[in-house]
Amino acid sequence: MNSMIKEPNSFLLNTLYGGRPAAYFYAKYRTKSFNWMGEEDLTCATDEALDYSVGHIAAAYRRFSQTADLQYVFIDDIIDISPTLRLAKYADGTSLVCNFADEPTAFEGQTIPPHDFIRLK
Repeated sequence: MNSMIKEPNSFLLNTLYGGRPAAYFYAKYRTKSFNWMGEEDLTCATDEALDYSVGHIAAAYRRFSQTADLQYVFIDDIIDISPTLRLAKYADGTSLVCNFADEPTAFEGQTIPPHDFIRLK
């Protein structure tokens, strides 16, 4: 939940495994024990908080729209290419190569920005 406001690789890992972004406002309601949704929260108490929350949800939607068509395609394999590069192979021949590093990484002649992915066909 709310992977769009957690550490950068949280959203990327969700993408690698074919997940969809899910956003909850005021999800941090358990204060006396472990909060399984994390300590990060989307709120709307002020205009600034609402702008922050909606901005991150919109960015997550834009990023998800790059892979939304793959929601109905089986992932055949997930391969660790290196300690920071992982590849998801889809049944239709599409691959997502995810860069979990803090710096850009080259893969097959393309540069993958940090904490981002490229789509190959």
